[in-house]
Amino acid sequence: MKKMARDSGESDLPLFDPALVQLSRAYTGVEAIRLDEAIAAFKEYLKVFPTDSEVVNVLSSLQWLARCRPRADAPTGEDWFAWWRRVEKDAGRYRILDTRLYRCLRRGILRRILGGMLASGRKSLHGVHLGFLFLEIEQYGDAARELRLAAGENPESSSIYGPLAEAEYRLGQAEAAERSYGLALLYEPLRCGFTCFSHPGIAGVQKKLESTGMSAELARENLLVQCWLEAVLSLPPLPSALSLQNLIRRARDLEPIARQHGRLVLVEDARLFRWCLQISSSVRPDMSPSEEDLAWAEERMGERDSRAFGVYRERRRLEELQAEETELLPRSRNASVLAQVTP
Repeated sequence: MKKMARDSGESDLPLFDPALVQLSRAYTGVEAIRLDEAIAAFKEYLKVFPTDSEVVNVLSSLQWLARCRPRADAPTGEDWFAWWRRVEKDAGRYRILDTRLYRCLRRGILRRILGGMLASGRKSLHGVHLGFLFLEIEQYGDAARELRLAAGENPESSSIYGPLAEAEYRLGQAEAAERSYGLALLYEPLRCGFTCFSHPGIAGVQKKLESTGMSAELARENLLVQCWLEAVLSLPPLPSALSLQNLIRRARDLEPIARQHGRLVLVEDARLFRWCLQISSSVRPDMSPSEEDLAWAEERMGERDSRAFGVYRERRRLEELQAEETELLPRSRNASVLAQVTP
């Protein structure tokens, strides 16, 4: 039987080798935050496979990650949160963020934080929303539900729209996700909560901007406009007329700080161009004072990026032509009907 296994390329190890069972038990212990059991199981595995350098490193990492775990008999949400932040910091420092150990430990800690928040009815802890924690443990439906409720209460918050967009994208809700991505990148894109996005088009545009030598901050400030120019995202509909008025006010307050060096040069100019583009695309004739705001926003855009402003003007012209054709179509149909019935 052993010879047949070797001939077929299979391992000589039995299917349920005790050492492999110990390895599985170790990772289960990590996620359950039974770290002493996990450490013991890793050691049992290494008695059989002492040269497995990956597991040797995992055991070493787990021992120093565990050194600051909560020591109380009944840790509070604050205790778990403090440990989570410490684990994040240490895992980044020692470059183990992309490991099974880190993922298991993070899930275990976040589930305990979530359990405490749900039991107490809290929606956020130290500025971290319940929905973001659901997203981190891949409960996307729960994340989207909680974050939509939060967006209703905070309709201009990038820190809410960023994780909401990610949850909607993972759920396959493309249209809703693109609107949320747009709003996240409109207001304060550096507070979206992610260094990169699951949406491949947005991630590709960000990578392209950064490849030019642009700082991460400036690339993020330019991201929505560049995605719009490349037809990766449409400009999002604003949550309300009040949101438009708030954006106009913020843009006018920003103008004295921006210095007309160009959208791709200074953070303030990129931000002002982005907000003015959104304002110009959102203002309609029935709004007041629409003409004054539209003229002001378009002038600011032209100062900062004439080429992108030219794209905006051309798209606006095409939209107006399409609207005129749509309006004329019913009239021409009515005229044709009248001609048919007139003796």
